[in-house]
Amino acid sequence: MRVAVIGAGYAGLVTGVVSANRGNDVCLVVIDPQKAALKNQSKAPLHEEGLEPLLQNSVWKNLKATVDINEAVTNAEEAVSGAEFGFHGQRMERVQQPRSLPGKESL
Repeated sequence: MRVAVIGAGYAGLVTGVVSANRGNDVCLVVIDPQKAALKNQSKAPLHEEGLEPLLQNSVWKNLKATVDINEAVTNAEEAVSGAEFGFHGQRMERVQQPRSLPGKESL
């Protein structure tokens, strides 16, 4: 399955790496180009026991990071949020009803 993870801080990065190691194609959306580059070089910008070997196992196979949200969601079958805050420091509204991606069926 092709998965977009919007926000790849602590929760999003761990979610994306675990999902990729379970065979999904994952695209992480990161707002900081330097952090995206680190993740694409198999370097975790945070510490979580066992994360870096899983990251190294996935990068270039079925996990990549980008700053382009359109690139991530255009081909995604599923999109999940790994962030509590929006891209400009604004708190994201809690979604009451599941929403579908453009051109995709509702959940």
